Parts: sequence; structure tokens; C-alpha cells
Amino acid sequence: MHDKIFQVENVKKMIHLLQKEKYAQVRQLFEEVAINLNCIAVLNHDNDGKVWVDDIHTPSSAFLVDNQYSMYLVGNTANKQFNYGIGEIIKKQIWPIMKPEHGEWVIYFSNPKWNSIFDSDFHLSDYILLKRCFFMLQSQKNPSWKEQIPKDCKMWKIKDILGREELINYKKMMEEIYSQWRSLEEFSKHGFGYVVIKNGTEIISRAMADFVTENKAEMGVWTEEQHRRAGLGTISVAACIEECLQRKITVAWHCSEHNTASQKTAKRAGFLLQKQYTAVLGFFDEYQRFIENSWYKGLYLNQPEIGLKYIKRALKLKPVDQTALSILAILQVKLGRYEGVITTFNKMLLINMENPHQFYYQFCLDPDFESVHGLPRWKLFQQSVFTKYPDLKK
Repeated sequence: MHDKIFQVENVKKMIHLLQKEKYAQVRQLFEEVAINLNCIAVLNHDNDGKVWVDDIHTPSSAFLVDNQYSMYLVGNTANKQFNYGIGEIIKKQIWPIMKPEHGEWVIYFSNPKWNSIFDSDFHLSDYILLKRCFFMLQSQKNPSWKEQIPKDCKMWKIKDILGREELINYKKMMEEIYSQWRSLEEFSKHGFGYVVIKNGTEIISRAMADFVTENKAEMGVWTEEQHRRAGLGTISVAACIEECLQRKITVAWHCSEHNTASQKTAKRAGFLLQKQYTAVLGFFDEYQRFIENSWYKGLYLNQPEIGLKYIKRALKLKPVDQTALSILAILQVKLGRYEGVITTFNKMLLINMENPHQFYYQFCLDPDFESVHGLPRWKLFQQSVFTKYPDLKK
């Protein structure tokens, strides 16, 4: 991190950048968010980050940003001057560094009182109160993972393939390591992970300890999209679990509540849900911010009126965008605005779709749209679909 961008303005009398040798004095405050292991790694000097407090000697509020620019709020929620100052630091000092390489930002906290003051105190807007899940490993549920490795694949320790830059997806693996660890040397010394390599040329799945501190680790797993739903993530995680058990490391797993695939993988591997919590998630790109809000609030949280407001803002930026129009159609169905759905469908027909079959099956055959199918305009629209995409009749 570049220290100069974290210089706190003198006018923020209630905010002090804490020196690293004094991190121990705020360790108890951060117990609130200790399930997020990287903030503890920062406090233990096992990773890089910065900490601000309201008082150098007896802090009651604290804010931490880690090496990934994830942010953590703890302590007194009613300290409005501190909150305002941290909001300014986020917007004027942290975000400008994040924007070139990060599409989103996230703030972790525990006290639900923070929920209602991000607008008023921090002056943040258009964010999502994202529901997340925290799992802890209970047992190795897949001890026979070696027998499940496909014949054309081999499981490798990451440490044993370092330097093999010719491997497909090697760069992605290294980017993840450097996003979690200060250096490759520190990963090699304290971290560990496993990859599945197909035909000796391509890394198709990987699992690794994202952080290790206080004899604890967090699991990170990724499988290339074209190789998913084949159990590769499960066996990669099982290999990591085996090493965790050998090292007597306690291991955790985090994912969003709507990421059911990640939750299923965690449970199959032997992780048990411990708690659910909330984080604040935002997006730098304006269009993405509106799309994510319309989907999450309008569809996932079933607040279609709110979703409609956001999707209209997205469509002002991209009037004939297929993603935005698809969300609009679903919201209109939820709100019973069936004539509007057909109008939206006709706008989608103006787009040269990459996958018209997906469009047809989603909107023309989905039972949720049965109320639309009974309208007089429906047959005319359906004929227009077949005229533009005659293969759909087959």
C-alpha cells in the first residue's frame, strides 16, 4: 500500500492513524468481526493494512482496511464525527486506488446499528446490505478424494508447480496468491493449496488457504467455468482439508447467501453453517451498481418496486441492454404489469441475441409468464420471435 494516500486530513480531529506497534490495543475491539480472518491477520502483522481509531490511547471506534481493500468497522456506532471522517477516507483516499483494479467495495461489521447509518453518517448510497454465511470445518467428509480425480487429471500442491508459467490459468492462480499474501515467499512458508491439472497443461480447479494466522485459515476455491459441476472443487477442497487437519489448523469458509453452489460445496466437504451476517457491498461502475441493486433488492429480496426504480436507471444508460431488459420483464411480471412485459419483449427482439434459445425458454415457456401468454398481443409477439429466429420452431 502507498502510505501517502492514507494521510488523514488535519480537520478530522477524531481520527488517528494507528501505528503498527499499537495494533494490540485494538485487538479486543475487532473481536466483533474476528470471523473475517484477514483483519485479524493485519492486526497480527501477518498481512498488510491500515487502522484508524477515534482515540490513540483509549479507542472506542476503529476502522481497518486490509491488503485487499476490504474494510472493517467496529466499536461505537454513535460516534458521528468519526463516522463522517471515515466516510471521507473511504471516498477520497481508498476508492481512488481501488477503482482501476476492483469492480466493487465491501465493508464488514457486526453490530446491526451500522445498517441504518451508512447513508446518514458515511454518506454512502446505492449499496447492498449483502447477506453472507460463515461455515466452520467439522470433519473431512471426503477422505477418498484421491480416488475421485479424473483419469486425465492430477492433483498437485501449489508449492510444487510454482514457476511453471506455461500452465494455462497459471497467471490467475498467481494473481489470487498475490491478492491474499504479501509475497510468494510468505505464501510458500505459511500458506498452502492444491490444483487439479488436466492433461498436464491446464489448471482447471484450485483450492488454497487464503489467510493463515493464529493457527486458523480461510478456504478459497475456484473452478474454471467450463469444468464446473464435475466435483473438481470438492476434491480440491478435500486435499486442502487433509493438510489443515495434519497441521491442526482450524479452517473457515465464507460465501454470499445467494451463492448456493458455494454453500453446497462447503457442506459436501464437511463444513457446518455457524452464523449468517451482513456486509455492505457497493459497485464503482454506475450501470453495474443499478443492475446489481435491481436484481438483489428487486428479485432476490422480492422488493419489485425498489428493483423497478433501479432497472429504469440502468436502462437510461443502456436502453437496449439484454440483461437490463430481462430483469425488467421479470419485475413487471411480479408487479402484474403484463402488457408492459410484452412491450419489453419486443424491445429485446431488436437485439441480436447470442442465445435466442435461452430467451425463448426463459420467457416463452416459463410458467411464471403464463399470465402474459393469455394476452391478445402474445401471439403476435410469438410470431415475431419465430420470424426472426426460425430455428426455434424445431
